[in-house]
Amino acid sequence: MNKATRIKLFLSIVTLSCLSSFDTNAQVSTTFDNPDQISLFQTFKPQYFTPTISEGKLNFTLNPERDLGCIRGGCFWFGATSAGMLYQTVSNDFDLSSTVHARKVGDPNACVGDNTRYQLAGIIARDPSASEENYVFIVVGLRDNRLSIETKNTRNGSSQVEFVDWASCDAELRITRTGQTFRLYARPVGGSTWTLLREIIRGTASTGPVLSNTLQVGMISYTYQPYTEAPNLIEATFDHFTFAGNPGNALPTSPILSSGNVTNNSIELNWTASNDPDGSVVGYEIYRDGNNNPYQVINNPLQVNYIDNGLASGESHTYSIRAKDNQGAFSAMSNVVSATTLNSAPITPNNFEVNSLSSNSATFAWQAATDPDDNLQQYEIFRNNELLQTITNLTQLSYSDNTIVSGQSYVYKIRARDSGGLSSAFSSDVLVVPPPTAPVLLGITHLDRTGITLHWQAIPGAIEYEVHTSGGFLQTTDQLYFTHTGFPENTEIQYFIKAVNAADVASSESNTIQIITPCASPFAATVGAPFMAYPNTFKDQIQLVMKGPQKGEVVQVLLTDAFGREVFNTQLSQNTQLSLDLSHLKLSQGLYFVHMRFANGKAHVIRVVKGSVK
Repeated sequence: MNKATRIKLFLSIVTLSCLSSFDTNAQVSTTFDNPDQISLFQTFKPQYFTPTISEGKLNFTLNPERDLGCIRGGCFWFGATSAGMLYQTVSNDFDLSSTVHARKVGDPNACVGDNTRYQLAGIIARDPSASEENYVFIVVGLRDNRLSIETKNTRNGSSQVEFVDWASCDAELRITRTGQTFRLYARPVGGSTWTLLREIIRGTASTGPVLSNTLQVGMISYTYQPYTEAPNLIEATFDHFTFAGNPGNALPTSPILSSGNVTNNSIELNWTASNDPDGSVVGYEIYRDGNNNPYQVINNPLQVNYIDNGLASGESHTYSIRAKDNQGAFSAMSNVVSATTLNSAPITPNNFEVNSLSSNSATFAWQAATDPDDNLQQYEIFRNNELLQTITNLTQLSYSDNTIVSGQSYVYKIRARDSGGLSSAFSSDVLVVPPPTAPVLLGITHLDRTGITLHWQAIPGAIEYEVHTSGGFLQTTDQLYFTHTGFPENTEIQYFIKAVNAADVASSESNTIQIITPCASPFAATVGAPFMAYPNTFKDQIQLVMKGPQKGEVVQVLLTDAFGREVFNTQLSQNTQLSLDLSHLKLSQGLYFVHMRFANGKAHVIRVVKGSVK
């Protein structure tokens, strides 16, 4: 509470005396029985005061802030300066009266405080159509530290003031109008005789221009203090508002307000169009969060929609609206609408991609998502448009799917989700086609100068196989074997293969088979090897029988398995029949190759099979 004294004004119920020329059927009386009756009045400069109703009284509380546009530390009615007003409109002649009590706030039995310049309140008749201030009023309160009743005639922003001392801070005040003649009366509270304090006849050079047929009549309260003095604010309370005469401009109908589309940064407002019984609607005023100042002025009577943009996510506001007609009158305030902007959705995780891929596993990585509301809760990975995995550890930026199957194709995407249930947009789709399982190269089924034949087992999902050597790619085949021809003689070669599926995705490399190619032989292509082996299938011994005498004295014998690996190597003297005892090698069943190289450099190969031992 400001240390400066504040006063409270009471306007009490009065008995209305109507002049015989007035339309007594148009007598209007308002008692303040509930807060909704404030809507029967309109406000002028609502930023300067707040009207409330309690205990049957209408309270008129001035705003204690200094920086409101009121000059010299006060909000007051003088000259071109105006303050707050709560009013209704009336046309033609009228008789308005009320009872005013000027009291300190918090002490209803005490009058206005000492050492104050102007603390006054009362009733006013103002011309809203003039470009400058034109009005008459009568008020009671403290003037230059003296209890007084002040009357004022303001013409074109210049005020003529008269005042009389008054014995108390209470008075019954009255304004009557007959044409351009305005009479200002006062009497003690409960008195029976009105005292005419001033008669003002408008329309002369000294009194100012005539006042229009329709005026704003209502209640005012104001203060004036220089900046060098502590501001003393006045709070007024009105028990009753009564006048006789012809009600003026009919008020526009009150719009019905509703909220429309709400986003994370905007709230849409919609309202029903207002109608004016005796004129036209010219626009609307939107109020937000109960502020007295309009938040938005709509000057288009056809506009029934407004979007409040630039809001933060999760921001809440209340709104109300009123219509304005072509005579400056406002409708009652609409219903109040509450709305809250949505939370912002997280930002989509960036760079969602495959880090590694095998026939049965795919590993993905992505960059961390962000959430404008700092409410990020989880990542959601989808496979073929179905949720595959939810990740709540926000530091985990990778995931491995170990349930994929070679031969199938999969589409993955990721999104972020916050604690409010909002999801980011999905990332771009990532197509995953698992490669086939790496094949197993079983061995060599043929090896001589005419060719080297490899064979392997079928791989599910593979439609062809790539054959490679240590020197590079050889050929693609859809068979489970391949014969390599045209290779150089006496050369070490390593073979491996890859399986390829319908998506042209190749497996990893198979195992490797390494061999030394046979040397060229003049017999190989025509009559075959110059020796034979028996028994074929053998058990522990192989008899090599020469088909004819060979040049050279020494024979080198090499035994390799089906993979080209050496298992036995010896040198024998050339005889017609040579015996190889292999029992000590404990060979496994399978295919073997016998290589014979003679002293003259010629080499030959034959195939033998090791059988079971029984």
